[in-house]
Amino acid sequence: MRSRAFRRAQQQRMTNKALRHLPWVETRQDAKKVANNMRVCSCHLCTNHDTPTLSTMRNNVSANQQMEDLYARSSTTAT
Repeated sequence: MRSRAFRRAQQQRMTNKALRHLPWVETRQDAKKVANNMRVCSCHLCTNHDTPTLSTMRNNVSANQQMEDLYARSSTTAT
């Protein structure tokens, strides 16, 4: 069973998240009401599925650098 302090901290975290991410929530009282329902919500405002993970971003940068190096080598050897 979770302690009271843990549940209070989780509620505070979700309230802060509601204030940050949901533009129609203006007061802390409204955010506290909405925060309980945010876990089951799958809209693009509540979940950040559009933003890539850090490992994906690093992979993309690495692939771009490899492509640039390959292009630079092929252009110098062709001339």
